Amino acid sequence: MLKEIPTQCVVLVGGKGTRLGDLTAQTPKPLLTVGGLPFLDYLIEYIQDQGCESILLLAGHQGAQICEHYRTKTRRGVPIECVIEREPAGTAGSLILARERLHEQFFVCNGDSIFKIDFSELASIPSAASWQAKLALRRVTNPGRYGSVALDGSRVTGFCEKGATGESLINGGVYVFRKSVLESIERTPSSLEQDVFPKLIKSGTLFAGQFDRFFIDIGVPTDFDRAQTLMPHEFSYL
Repeated sequence: MLKEIPTQCVVLVGGKGTRLGDLTAQTPKPLLTVGGLPFLDYLIEYIQDQGCESILLLAGHQGAQICEHYRTKTRRGVPIECVIEREPAGTAGSLILARERLHEQFFVCNGDSIFKIDFSELASIPSAASWQAKLALRRVTNPGRYGSVALDGSRVTGFCEKGATGESLINGGVYVFRKSVLESIERTPSSLEQDVFPKLIKSGTLFAGQFDRFFIDIGVPTDFDRAQTLMPHEFSYL
């Protein structure tokens, strides 16, 4: 358990969004308009609701648009920094590129989804003293698109490939890391899901908890369409 809740959140906004076709031909996926606002605006608002005092955007494909959009913006006085990778580094490799800007402990969110958990609950998931990462999981009836996660108590013991059937726990795309997790990233490009998490499972330092909260991922057309009505409802104060 963390004695203090991290105050930095890193947002991974480097993906190409190819499954959305022409929608992302000229616009990076996190900036697509959802319910009248860029999707990333909702995500940043949610992050600030969790008490974060530092937001770092790790951009890649069409990253200049994202950095320019937030270049002069703050939310409730909180600065939003942006780093653009020169060539694809992957979800793990992008953390290596931002090493000097990372706090000793920090949250991470995917830039194309929102899982409205309480960050303090994620940070408080029971773990060994040597933990390196904690994941927020959600239960779904059809995990085929995502793959599933196996647990022993709160310790993650394995990941199943996409295509599974039946009710399962899936990775919700919200994490808390110790900066020392970077020692598990040996190269770029590198993936958190495929390269780093399996190493942490072997070392017994990856933990997770289940949360039953609002979740939306705009990565495919059907969910992008659903988000047009769901997001304004969930963030009606914006």
